Amino acid sequence: MEPREAARRMARECLVVRVRAVNRALTRLYDAVLRSHGLRSSQFGLLIAVVGYGPVRPADLAPVLELDKSTLSRDVTRLVENGWVTTEPHEDGRSHWLVATEAGKELLTRVGAAWEEAQKRAAALLGTDGVQAIHRLAARFFQIPGEKE
Repeated sequence: MEPREAARRMARECLVVRVRAVNRALTRLYDAVLRSHGLRSSQFGLLIAVVGYGPVRPADLAPVLELDKSTLSRDVTRLVENGWVTTEPHEDGRSHWLVATEAGKELLTRVGAAWEEAQKRAAALLGTDGVQAIHRLAARFFQIPGEKE
């Protein structure tokens, strides 16, 4: 197959290209509604994890959230700088806990309406089948602590 045709086939069929495009579209949608609250979607996901499942060590969150250490560190720094999360020493003396502050918990409550709006818009774009497919696929890759399959 000649290169141009091969590239066009890959553009049409490549799963990673398609998933990344969907990811960018959904990220733009959520970022637009979260921006007025001072959050990006990656920080929002981290705040959800800390409020919902914390105190938690960053090393335990990275694989669950599919984040590399530098991205996680950058987002933790932003949440700490804004007073939404704090760190406390871990018993092992080498790591630390991430703990949601009252301000972080209040932010999560305040952002609820914006999140609901983003959810509705995303669901409208994806359709019922698309939403269900994302939930099924996500369940194959990770399990939220305390949740059953």
